[in-house]
Amino acid sequence: MNKLIAVDNGHGINTPGKRTPKMSNGRVIKEWEFNYPTAKKLGEVLRYNGFRVLYVSDTEEDTPLNTRTSRANNANADLFISIHYNAFQSVWGSHGGIETLYHPSSSNGKKLASLMQNELIKETGLRNRGIKERPNLAVLKNTRMPSTLAECGFMDNLEEANLMLDKNYQWKCAKAIAKGVCKYFGVTYKDLGTETTPPTSGGNDTSTILKIGSRGTEVRYLQMNLNGLGYKGVSIDGIYGAGTADAVRRFQAAYGLSADGIAGPNTLNKMDSIIRGLQSNLNKLGYNVGSIDGVFGNSTKNAVIAFQRDNGLTADGIPGKNTFAKIEEVIKNKDSDKNRLYRVQVGAFGVRDNAQKLVDELRCKGYDAIIVQDGGLYKVQTGAFSKRENADNLVAQLKKDGFEAIVI
Repeated sequence: MNKLIAVDNGHGINTPGKRTPKMSNGRVIKEWEFNYPTAKKLGEVLRYNGFRVLYVSDTEEDTPLNTRTSRANNANADLFISIHYNAFQSVWGSHGGIETLYHPSSSNGKKLASLMQNELIKETGLRNRGIKERPNLAVLKNTRMPSTLAECGFMDNLEEANLMLDKNYQWKCAKAIAKGVCKYFGVTYKDLGTETTPPTSGGNDTSTILKIGSRGTEVRYLQMNLNGLGYKGVSIDGIYGAGTADAVRRFQAAYGLSADGIAGPNTLNKMDSIIRGLQSNLNKLGYNVGSIDGVFGNSTKNAVIAFQRDNGLTADGIPGKNTFAKIEEVIKNKDSDKNRLYRVQVGAFGVRDNAQKLVDELRCKGYDAIIVQDGGLYKVQTGAFSKRENADNLVAQLKKDGFEAIVI
């Protein structure tokens, strides 16, 4: 089967608003955290079944829609499939289920959507919301091949939100979509025989052992982390080769682990701990890394560069000994002098309910907001920074989004 399937993971990791409401543990899951690994899994299953695969948005950045569709069109792809997770009002509710979208002018798009939808419901058991026409979605309207967009659940349904990081669920969706593609072309589906494991809260699945010959998203995460920590000679291609093994050995030696070049639980846990700690500290200092997920992506690298630049270090984005030491120093000084924090305030109310309404509105726009009771007023704040410049930048962004904000 020489058919080319264009696979799109919807949105970027920091696209505003594309995330769950805050969970009881304070965790927010971004839509990208489901879309990206599921799209990669879909590609693996399709290739196993003899299809060629083109990833049109293989990044954590928010690839422009016209770039996604142009890549598919220019490659003369035979099908276009976009992976998403739905939302209703960005507050927890009982709505839920799966739906698959297609353009009303495409009878073949409708056929593909129907086949995918049937397989998704059979595989996952979620509520069947059916297939739906969407005439104005760019990825359906501007592609020249049959195109579909799968909404694989609801981010603001708590039960379905908890499925987003579940690798079993990601594989179920990927396999179901691949089965639909096979039926569309009249070919027999072959099961990849994947072994899935319980989800972690992001980053590497630390119950896994990765070694030469391993492939897939977990290897890619490992390679991103090794590169981010400054271990050179690693290609970020999802294939565990000699270069990756050598970098793992160097990492293991640096941290007193058995230097065998195999990324087992001890190695992955150590790397996860280092990167999560780095991300948490950068966020604490006002350098936004997005999710604290244990993955050294572009957001984390940019935050490291900004910190290094602000503190007179070589701004290369690699957190070496000097960078880690400086972060600890700044945090220590920050903790000893609370007056150095610049807080962004968006409103102050005499009635808590009015403050809560503003908090809900801010969260719907992708801002984290809290209520601080002070002197009989309920103050709404959405950021605390060690640098005045960072607070001013947030104020400017809030004003663009229609909120009045001040630095206090």
